[in-house]
Amino acid sequence: RADANLTANALLAVTLLAGALAASSVPAAAEGSKGLRRFGAKIEISEPQTGTVIAGGARVSITAPVDGDLWLAGADVAVDGPGVGGVMAAGAELKIGAKVGSSLTLLGSRVFVRASVKGDISAVASRIEIAPEVSVGGQVKLYGAAVDFQGQASERVSIEGDEVTFGGAAKGNVRIEGLKVRIADTARIEGALDIYTIGEPEIAPGAKIAGKVTRHSLRDSESMRAYLRGLPLGILAPAMLAVSALIAGLFLLWLGRGGVERIVDELIDSPGSSGLWGLATLVILPVVAALLALTVFGLPVAALALMALPLLLLLGFASSGFGVGEWLFNRLGEPRSTGQRTLQLLGGLVVLVLLGILPYAGPWLLVLAGITGLGGLLRSLHDGMRGRPVM
Repeated sequence: RADANLTANALLAVTLLAGALAASSVPAAAEGSKGLRRFGAKIEISEPQTGTVIAGGARVSITAPVDGDLWLAGADVAVDGPGVGGVMAAGAELKIGAKVGSSLTLLGSRVFVRASVKGDISAVASRIEIAPEVSVGGQVKLYGAAVDFQGQASERVSIEGDEVTFGGAAKGNVRIEGLKVRIADTARIEGALDIYTIGEPEIAPGAKIAGKVTRHSLRDSESMRAYLRGLPLGILAPAMLAVSALIAGLFLLWLGRGGVERIVDELIDSPGSSGLWGLATLVILPVVAALLALTVFGLPVAALALMALPLLLLLGFASSGFGVGEWLFNRLGEPRSTGQRTLQLLGGLVVLVLLGILPYAGPWLLVLAGITGLGGLLRSLHDGMRGRPVM
């Protein structure tokens, strides 16, 4: 499947990025022809750069011209300025406002592109917006829940999503898969248009399509046939879980670096005990909630406890991301900055997602990671409140 391959390739690329950043002892800045490497909670690069720029943190902002490629990771990533080379970025919100001289590959929750791209655009996100001023010299491959393409493409366009709006221009063929497809008045397509959807697509009277328009049932698409076999769920569900866990992990870092360090120590030193703590919590918490629900005053507490369980598991999965990142990229246990911890979290979560794609064993590995991480989180809180060192 095209979207499965793109997702796997993007995840693998981000894994290599995060691993390379987190595993090496990198100075705060390395200027010159070798480019720049910078990490931290908030990264702002406002001076012109030559060479490859590698940056990671909670917030990353590029406002200067870069004569080289960008490798970026963070919760909020923004690229503005006159122009840059190729861009590989992963994060919760990605905003590209600078001209991209090569290809653009994005993996995140929300993606906004506002400048031209000389090469291909590949994006996987919950929401994707390509503005009218964007011209794409290569192919366009977009995969998301809500996709709005208003740009101009010189080659083939492929879009898959829940709700898809096409109001741009394409010199090549256009292929769209979605539950709801809308071709706007501003659409200009010189090639053929293939639409895979349920019911009839909405094609505005003003849309100009030179080639043949073919409407297919969504069930006839390759992606939907795979979906009916359960494959996309096995890919997208772990990926969306990882995005949520990334935000949860950043929240843990915001609460305090010391707590995260204790969690990492617990998971590295005592993964078995952490797993038992997590399993015991999953068993005991519902039982305690059921007993509390038998009393009038305990009923609200029981409801809150059960509502908090999914959040605890999400925090546990984020904790496992920290632990896997530490085990893979910092085997010597050297001190890490907040930015490097963020990159280790990202790398650990991507590895967990790739494991979650495995047939049969994948979902169980994700469950095990969540339970073990929850146990490590609770053990670190327990030891922290008792004032005891982590054993």
